[in-house]
Amino acid sequence: MTPKLEPVVAAALDGDARALDLRGLRVGYGSVVVLDDVSLVIHPGELVGLVGDNGAGKTTLVKAIAGELAIQAGSIQPRDRDVAVVWQDVELVESLSIAENLVLGREGRRLVSPRRTHAAAHEVLARVGLAIDDLSRPLRTLSGGQRRLVAIARQVAREPDYLLLDEPTASLGALEAAAVMALVARIRERGVGVLLVSHDLGLVASASDRVVVLHHGKVVATVDGGTVGPEELGELIVAGSSQESSRRQLARFASLVEQVAAIDEGTGVTAITAACSVALGAVPVAALLGESMGALRVVSAHGLDPLAQTRLEQAIVDADGPIAEALTVGAARDGELELDGERRSLWAVPMLGPRGAIGVLAVIVGRPLEHDRTRAQLASLYAATIATTVERERVLHALEQRNHVLEVLQRFLEVLAGGARVEPALDAALSVLKDGLGAVELELVEGAALIEARLDRVPGTLARVIELDGAESTALLATLGDDAPPDEAAELLSAAASSVRLALERRRVEQAEREAAALRRSQALQVAFVQRLSHELRTPLTAITGYASSLLAEDVRWDTESERRFLQRIVAESQRLARLVGDLLDLSAIESGTLRVRRDWAEVAYIVEAAVACVPEVVVDVDLDDVPPVFVDHDRIEQVLVNLLHNAASHNPPGTHVRVTARRDDDGGVVIAVEDDGAPLPAGVSVEELAQRHREGTGNGLGLAISSSIVAAHGGVLRLVPRDVGKRFEVQLPEADEAAADAVLGMERS
Repeated sequence: MTPKLEPVVAAALDGDARALDLRGLRVGYGSVVVLDDVSLVIHPGELVGLVGDNGAGKTTLVKAIAGELAIQAGSIQPRDRDVAVVWQDVELVESLSIAENLVLGREGRRLVSPRRTHAAAHEVLARVGLAIDDLSRPLRTLSGGQRRLVAIARQVAREPDYLLLDEPTASLGALEAAAVMALVARIRERGVGVLLVSHDLGLVASASDRVVVLHHGKVVATVDGGTVGPEELGELIVAGSSQESSRRQLARFASLVEQVAAIDEGTGVTAITAACSVALGAVPVAALLGESMGALRVVSAHGLDPLAQTRLEQAIVDADGPIAEALTVGAARDGELELDGERRSLWAVPMLGPRGAIGVLAVIVGRPLEHDRTRAQLASLYAATIATTVERERVLHALEQRNHVLEVLQRFLEVLAGGARVEPALDAALSVLKDGLGAVELELVEGAALIEARLDRVPGTLARVIELDGAESTALLATLGDDAPPDEAAELLSAAASSVRLALERRRVEQAEREAAALRRSQALQVAFVQRLSHELRTPLTAITGYASSLLAEDVRWDTESERRFLQRIVAESQRLARLVGDLLDLSAIESGTLRVRRDWAEVAYIVEAAVACVPEVVVDVDLDDVPPVFVDHDRIEQVLVNLLHNAASHNPPGTHVRVTARRDDDGGVVIAVEDDGAPLPAGVSVEELAQRHREGTGNGLGLAISSSIVAAHGGVLRLVPRDVGKRFEVQLPEADEAAADAVLGMERS
């Protein structure tokens, strides 16, 4: 950091006859012009930096000021100037001691005395504030930085008005360079004007009062020290003018704006913060967002080491600090931070949005705001850009939320309107709404007491009450996940509640229609049942009546064989009648939805054995694999197999071979097949078609329709497998879930 000038030196800056004044300087070698119209002023106690690319004319200018080169045009005032030069290659004698090098050229005519030499050397060092213990050591034992200090002290010993330093910190480490610049600062305090020539642009920018930029032998820019960083100085060196540098800054800024417009949401502030740090000279920069001190937080930082970050966090919570003031008044403020034992300036530049300050851009630099207006204005520009970006991202986020709400509502309404029935469509639509809300749970709760209990049990649940005429209150309740935005969810839930209300009204209408249709169907079933009952029962009743009447006839005497045959027919028709009555009752239960299935664990072999025993008139081959027990209603599945065996016997010629098999399918279930080698069914005929024919027609085919419904009640399938010879019916029963089966058994036993 540039030391504060003493009052006498500060007064000299306003105008001093002893100022080193170069006007229109022109220097060349033959026809080659090296310096052209160079003008600059160095006041006593002022440090002027001189930068430029190789070949820009820096060394030539130093030699011209020192009087080592003749000037072709222009002037250097005052003519009696006392100028000392310390070149990059120090002019010292390594074989001599430190003391001898310090007084070299000032021995006088008297005999040289080691005592007087050391005394004079100590005086030189004391004059510049240096201390070296052993001055008798050879110069070659010193480090590069120490030699540079000796060379500067030697030149300052003769008390020049101006000191020209050519790359004083070249090839030095950080500590040695700091020691050299500390010595230069002490020399300035004595009123010595300094011209600092260096390629270390960061050093020049931070240490100089002014910086002169040479480009091809011309002064192309003169800027105040601290107002530019090393990067801008580099641009001036390459560009050749401050106007060109400004154009580069504008081009960089325009590129940044385009980049921010194209990158993803949430990364714009980070990109602007990094660009701001570079534009201000690679200084630490942090973007703090929040409309109050309590909400202020660091959202992006660039160039902050852990110590600087700690200091910045302390400044954030300081209610009387520059950050709090900038956020409150909406204007730039500055304060101080102590970093590495050095006081640094903390700029707090407010980010102003449409509703006031939305945050602060914190910049850690070497100079206060009032001494660095150029960079302060640049910081304000970047702060405004961050504010614009934040507002843009806020608007985009709001639009995205709005679009999300509309998209979810569109999907919700499409699903709700797409179903033929409200109930499944409403369930599917609520699933879509749940996903769109990001909710953990979404449910329709009926009844004020249940709604209140649910809200008490899960605090924070969003609720939208739906009032229906003549019905209890219904509420749409949503338990949101941690990532779900509450405002968006509330808006979406309110919009969906209106559509749910319409769906519930439609469900009431559908339910009333179903009840009316069920009543009409029940009446039709009653009529059909009576008609079917009279038709199906007429044949066996007629046969039984005829055979019984024949036996009772008094005018005929029947032999024993005839009587036995008549009685067998009566028994057969009675069994047929019983079977028809059972089938009709089962069919009535199925079509009315009252068929009851009592499940339990059963062995397939026992079911098949019982079914075969019920049809002794049919010769059946049984071939069963090792299959697991099934969780079924034993009697109902036995009835299915009996019906299939009766069909095989009834609809095939005598001598037809019937076979029953059982195997385990790929899904873990069991397949029981009844097949015969009789006449095949027409191609393309399915069980559903046959069952429908039986439902709509009359005759002895009711068993297939009943069997299909019984198997479906078990979660299975009855299917007809196409064959070239005969028919094959398969009963596929699903694999039973033991836990579910135990639960069913527990409920039935209780």
